[in-house]
Amino acid sequence: MTIFEKVAKAAADRTGRDISEITAETDVRDDLGMDSLDAVELLMELEEEFGISLPSEKTAEIKTVGEIVALVDAIAAAG
Repeated sequence: MTIFEKVAKAAADRTGRDISEITAETDVRDDLGMDSLDAVELLMELEEEFGISLPSEKTAEIKTVGEIVALVDAIAAAG
């Protein structure tokens, strides 16, 4: 499973949306209806899933699923 697929699945599970509705351009707040607590919980879940730590100064700026994927990919690649 790719990073995008894992992020999309986690977002779909958390919001009750169908995974097929989620694209890189999906806005976590406007399209998925997540509030800041939901977004933090999603990011914490992804940190555990990927064994990484996402810097809070970067996560505060995230708006779309694609931005989450890019951040997770960059942190995971930096290892």
